[in-house]
Amino acid sequence: MIEKFVEFQNQNQKIRGMLHLPEDGNGKYPGVILLHGFTGNRYEPFFMFVRFSRYLAERGIASLRFDFRGSGESDGTFEEMTVSGEISDAEKAIEFFTGLKEIDEERVALVGLSMGGLVSACTAGRNPEKLKAVALWSAVGDMHELVSQSMKEKFGINDVSEIQKKVPHFGVYLGPEFFKDLKNVNGFSQIQKFKGKVLICHCKGDPVVPYEHALRYKEVLGDRASLIPFEGEEHTFSQVKMLEELFEVTGKFLLENLK
Repeated sequence: MIEKFVEFQNQNQKIRGMLHLPEDGNGKYPGVILLHGFTGNRYEPFFMFVRFSRYLAERGIASLRFDFRGSGESDGTFEEMTVSGEISDAEKAIEFFTGLKEIDEERVALVGLSMGGLVSACTAGRNPEKLKAVALWSAVGDMHELVSQSMKEKFGINDVSEIQKKVPHFGVYLGPEFFKDLKNVNGFSQIQKFKGKVLICHCKGDPVVPYEHALRYKEVLGDRASLIPFEGEEHTFSQVKMLEELFEVTGKFLLENLK
């Protein structure tokens, strides 16, 4: 397989990532774009994105994994990050990826982890003609709901849209625009405009994004979605057997839907 560093731009800022191509890199391959989670990067815990990209390449599927602006090695700072900004990055990634001579633009899917799942859902709903399938791993559906609950518990803030200053969150800051933007991005409503197949993988005891988000995605998508519940209390499928199962079910889903 071929692995190479790539760069593309959004709003005059560089986005950096890795492109994975099967075999010798010749030909038109189906492709997958991987979208990382909140405070994550193009590697993700236990190098799961690297490993999954190589897993796909061995099965004839190309992939692109990149750092959203403000994360990893891409331009920008994290306190400038908004979900809408990440959706914009994802759209630029689709444009870049499908413009490569090695990629079959008619056979492209998204895989999103956690908040990257929310970005995947919204991006698919806004660009249904550009994608054939979507896989949601521990995906957020309503970020406004999650963040509002957290801000109320930690700081006694009742309306996050009124936050005027940056807020510390572990080792980073969240800017006021992040909070104001949350009402504009709802995965449950936006993914309904996507008519392709969707795979939902979620741990029943997820301590970060409640399993109810997976159930709600399934409810709004109906027969277009397959829900694969995982036992345990993991958010990033951080057990060897879990990751192996995650790769297997997602790989099978992608092979079937990117024919």
